[in-house]
Amino acid sequence: MEKPRPILLLVFAAVILCGGVWLLSDSSSGENPEDPSVLLLAGEKDRGGNPVRRGTLGDFNAERGDALGEVDSRKVYLAIPSYQTIRKEKIRRGSARWALLMRETTTAFNNVLERASRSSHCVLVVEKGSSGRIPSIPEKYPVKDLTQACIASL
Repeated sequence: MEKPRPILLLVFAAVILCGGVWLLSDSSSGENPEDPSVLLLAGEKDRGGNPVRRGTLGDFNAERGDALGEVDSRKVYLAIPSYQTIRKEKIRRGSARWALLMRETTTAFNNVLERASRSSHCVLVVEKGSSGRIPSIPEKYPVKDLTQACIASL
């Protein structure tokens, strides 16, 4: 039996450790990789344009008066230390270090969003400005902005 080649082991380890995080970016799009919104927009494109950041539309009931929150993901990502490291050190997208830091960043984002939404009793959290695009949310429904709460809890 042939011994595994070191490069194949490295690729396998990167896939296991990173969990495919680099798949969120679209490096062939020609967009500026320095722009932090590129990553977030690429992630939203991969999600099918789904603006929901926490919770599900099935759990949200406007007639019951469930709290609705919104978050500016770009601002929160810019405040996360591991994402600041990526930008400051200009770490190349797709590298192992970038993938590890992005995994850490995403975990931090999810944790602060979870804390902020629980403390404000929000059943559903969507991207800022997108509540009008969701048919199950009535027009002029009251929305809590969780962006500053997320940043503060970092």
